Amino acid sequence: MPDYQVVHFNEADQDKVHAFLHEEYPRRGDFMEQHHAWLYRNDKWRWVIVDADDGSIAAHVALPPVNIWLNGRVQESCWTIDLMVGHGVRDRRLFWVLHSIVPTYVEVLMAFPNKYTRLFSKQAKWTQRESGFRFAMPLSPWSFGYILKIQADARRPRNMRRVSKWKKLRYRIVDRLTRIAAGGAIFPFTRLARFYLARYRPTTARELTRPSAALLAGVFKRHHLNSTIMTDYRDEDHLQWRFLDAPMADEFRYYAAGPTDAPTHIVIARTAPYRDHLVTRIVDMYGDLDDLDGLRDALRLAMRDAARAGADMITTIATLPALDALLRDLRFSEYGDLVFACWSEDNKALMQEISEASASAHWTFADSDFDVVLM
Repeated sequence: MPDYQVVHFNEADQDKVHAFLHEEYPRRGDFMEQHHAWLYRNDKWRWVIVDADDGSIAAHVALPPVNIWLNGRVQESCWTIDLMVGHGVRDRRLFWVLHSIVPTYVEVLMAFPNKYTRLFSKQAKWTQRESGFRFAMPLSPWSFGYILKIQADARRPRNMRRVSKWKKLRYRIVDRLTRIAAGGAIFPFTRLARFYLARYRPTTARELTRPSAALLAGVFKRHHLNSTIMTDYRDEDHLQWRFLDAPMADEFRYYAAGPTDAPTHIVIARTAPYRDHLVTRIVDMYGDLDDLDGLRDALRLAMRDAARAGADMITTIATLPALDALLRDLRFSEYGDLVFACWSEDNKALMQEISEASASAHWTFADSDFDVVLM
């Protein structure tokens, strides 16, 4: 069996790394190559695993740092993103090799593992907890069919290589027929929903034109620092990096609700093309989470602008019960679950504290790398 070496990204063969990422993640490879300095915070937090025998790239991982608000204090942490193991590599030791780099650089890791990596996270004794749901509002037959496909994929066996070719064919045929029939049936309802959303008149909500990081951070500081809800610590530095300096900054639209001189809520939406369709994502929402009327007003305004822009679908996530109920009341439909995981090598008390706090955490599409590629 080959021996593996952990190599920092800046010391690795850049051409080989980018070729590996393009091969393993074609849809995201271009973005990762062009904007890696922004995505990974100047590449300080990236590593690859190299086959010591032939120098080939076997795996990749990034651990960009993030501060979270945890039980009334700021806690340093990292998101685990872009954990990729080569399709031709079937060596479970790689997962443990990746873990070996963590204690040197960070105290605790956080992640939203997908259905394929949850098993490995469990074996590595990460704490895992169901955290919330993905929500969508279909505004076209295509989007409704897309949601059905996501739901169908979630029900399929984890390892499709063990499924017979006839069962695979049945999956594809049933999936295609269901999407065609459902799309045709829902067409008049999506037209009606688009018409209804486009007519909304806000109460206090308004769009902000090029808001400063100080304005955005001020809303967070006024309304979250007295809360015990675990969430990203949205200070000026974080918001400047995450939104205002992002390579897709021109796709973000900012909404505020409440008094002009002291907004109570911020909603950030992003509209961009995806597979020849236009999709709006509610990327972030925060502020006074006890005042759902103000948040509803800002969300409705963002939804109105999405409908007027011709978006085929509006998506977001919710991990707090109150926001879950609000989205369902706004006629969003659940189409997938979220699992939050965390791990620490040396500080088990901190890992347990974060795991327990995640039961009432506020996460959005701005967390981890959810929004880097639109879907």
